[in-house]
Amino acid sequence: MKRLLYISLVFLAGFFFWAFRKDEAKDSGLYKVDPGKSGVTWEGKKVIGGHNGTIQIKDGSVNYNGNTITSGTFTIDMSTIKSLDLEGEKKQKLEHHLMSPDFFDATKYPLTTFKIKKVERRSGDQAWATGMLTIKETTREISFPITMNAVNGRLEVTAKKIKVDRTKFGVEFASKTLKSSLGDKAIDDEFTIGFSLIMTK
Repeated sequence: MKRLLYISLVFLAGFFFWAFRKDEAKDSGLYKVDPGKSGVTWEGKKVIGGHNGTIQIKDGSVNYNGNTITSGTFTIDMSTIKSLDLEGEKKQKLEHHLMSPDFFDATKYPLTTFKIKKVERRSGDQAWATGMLTIKETTREISFPITMNAVNGRLEVTAKKIKVDRTKFGVEFASKTLKSSLGDKAIDDEFTIGFSLIMTK
């Protein structure tokens, strides 16, 4: 009886392992981002107040092995910076300023890129991503938590409140630490970004 029970348990374990690996193989492969359903959010703060908005993703893709992302690259179109908290002339003025040489110089540097180095799966749909962020031809490594879920040929990846020190990428306009006489016009060195990516095979 014990031998029969043991054989049954081994069989069940093998079956579930086979089913799991089969499901992994089904979801693995190259996934390409859908720019129309994906995007980046941003928020910058000043001594008094701040602003927030969006930026469009131009393109991107990742390799997924059924459990985690093994590699990938995304490009962000810096000419699409939009403000969500302002309207009319103030909105246009801020957007133009952010795309000017004072900040991201979108004409000279139209794309920001992020290249994935590794993604470590944690518990459930939680993971930790590490990669190389390039802004204005300056590249630095950043790491941040993400949620990741792959179902039926669709891979969804999201992240919130990723802190980026703009001065490390040569964006120093009105920096709180580099300019001491700006008073309440100083802008925080750190801004935050988030993203929502919808990718399909």
